[in-house]
Amino acid sequence: MEPNEHDRTDGFDVTDINRRKLLQGVGAAGAIGVLGTGSAAADSHKPCFKEFNCDDLDDSTYVKIEFVTETDDDGNITDCYFEEETDTGLVEIVDYEIKEDEDCEPISVEWEFTEDSLVARKIMAFGGGDCDTVTGPGLEYNAERDSDDDDAGLENDAGNTAAISNLQFCLQEVEDLDPEEVIDGNIGLSYEDLPRSQSDWDVNDLVVDLNPTFRSVGTDDSGNERVVQFTFDIIPQARGAADDHEWRLDFPSDSITSGTYNLEVKDSDNNSDAIRDESGSFDGSSDVPVTIFPSTAKVFDDLENAEEPENVDGCTLPNEWATLVVEFDEPVSINVPREPADLDVNADNLFFNPVLKNLDESVTVDQGDVRLVAVPDTWEWPLGAVAIWDAYDDVSEGSSGGVTVPSYDSDAWYDSVKDEDLVANCNFEPTGDGGLEEVSN
Repeated sequence: MEPNEHDRTDGFDVTDINRRKLLQGVGAAGAIGVLGTGSAAADSHKPCFKEFNCDDLDDSTYVKIEFVTETDDDGNITDCYFEEETDTGLVEIVDYEIKEDEDCEPISVEWEFTEDSLVARKIMAFGGGDCDTVTGPGLEYNAERDSDDDDAGLENDAGNTAAISNLQFCLQEVEDLDPEEVIDGNIGLSYEDLPRSQSDWDVNDLVVDLNPTFRSVGTDDSGNERVVQFTFDIIPQARGAADDHEWRLDFPSDSITSGTYNLEVKDSDNNSDAIRDESGSFDGSSDVPVTIFPSTAKVFDDLENAEEPENVDGCTLPNEWATLVVEFDEPVSINVPREPADLDVNADNLFFNPVLKNLDESVTVDQGDVRLVAVPDTWEWPLGAVAIWDAYDDVSEGSSGGVTVPSYDSDAWYDSVKDEDLVANCNFEPTGDGGLEEVSN
């Protein structure tokens, strides 16, 4: 069967059409309000969808899409489809699901934006005289009630779901922050993994790079990015410890509010199915821990990238790397580090907590710990058993609680290498086809 003018192939014949009407499931009162032919009494109880607007969102665009039906002279439905009323051309309905045994009663909708830079900040769905407002809807809406939220959906107390009569959108333009504006596209994290009193302070027991991309809708009053999505390409660079570890990212509830995340763990040839995927949602009520690498011994099965100086012999690709995508329902203000000087040396000011848990010792290293160092892409880590103050001029031996610890004597201490034979830098980045390759700084 050839598709008709509305790309339908389900048997509707759109000939001999003399009028359009909204879905019959709206009901009489809803239809009067939608068609704008109500009396004064109807105006005093105008449908809830007429209250929806985008006034609270700066630089936003309003879009309204109606579900319409076409009938013949006898009132028989010949076609039905979604059609934009506002004529912006910014939202395209790509699929919808109808009620079982019904021809034209949609209960879920999927859409796309005709411009990649757009995001829906909120929508309102109307049906059966009821309205449902959703913030951060992504690319779909389902009118069936979520069992955990009695106010969600277009489902009445009797458990009946109303068909969707119209959808209204508030769109905003999203800007992609140039990765090169974020510390040259890289946030480095390097760890010591033993108790302070036992550490050799080479700070190379795990070295991980985050290549971040942020999508935002402008900045807040303090100049922080109002982020709607961020992506981390997470690429291990070296493991200098014989112990095994778990490595994860913890996102505090007060920094992420609500949204979803998706983690894809791949090998160096991009065979992601051979490792694992993970996804989840969060509502801002508790911290969100995402375990990236359950075993660093599997990520690097040798210590070549951080060998002792006399044993150094090139760089070894990690066996695993990952991509983490986080989307927020509402923009979240994030202080994105632009320059190396914006990084606190022990990662205190990052909006996430990068946690290393030693699986062979009772040691956990996280944000603010002197055993964690946040560094730019130019970081060259000390080789095995080389204390960081022996490798860098601007790092000295300090003391904390009677234990020797590093003391960083300048903001750009990582530029003060004493001897290039005592440090290493293996730099791996994603290839165009999804694998990894070694690149030079």
